[in-house]
Amino acid sequence: MTNQAEYKRTTVVFPVQEDRILLGMKKRGFGEGWWNGFGGKLDSGETYVASAIRETAEEVELELAQNALRHAADIVFRFDGTVDVVTKAYIATSFSGTPVETEEMKPQWFPLDRIPYSDMWPGDDQWIPKILGKKALLPLGFIIDFTKNNEFIGIESVDSQSLEGYF
Repeated sequence: MTNQAEYKRTTVVFPVQEDRILLGMKKRGFGEGWWNGFGGKLDSGETYVASAIRETAEEVELELAQNALRHAADIVFRFDGTVDVVTKAYIATSFSGTPVETEEMKPQWFPLDRIPYSDMWPGDDQWIPKILGKKALLPLGFIIDFTKNNEFIGIESVDSQSLEGYF
């Protein structure tokens, strides 16, 4: 396992309402031009849940209650075999406010059966449907591999408890 100081700790939140999901088109920075959930890096001393709530408010102006977040997945992202990012993914089914476009994200609702995977990070089509599944025992665990040039190599489903040491 890698020293935690050597990789980024992040969150991603997927607001879900009935049969639709809110995604944001990333307007700048890492992942620009792709649809994604809302989130980002933890601030020093911040918990994953606090980061998820703060980042969602900053990126789309939705207010989330701590008890409204469902821990959906623990994900380890490796680039050329080296852990670079670890992410806790959440599903939010209760929130207040109206999604607002910000400098970083342009929000849009999508039907759950028409998520735009072709305009998302490679591999999202393999793990996001699993966390949205009605029968999934969450959280799930995934290790996702890319080259240093962000080319998708593959994804492995693992027991989320086996990833605890990264978080």
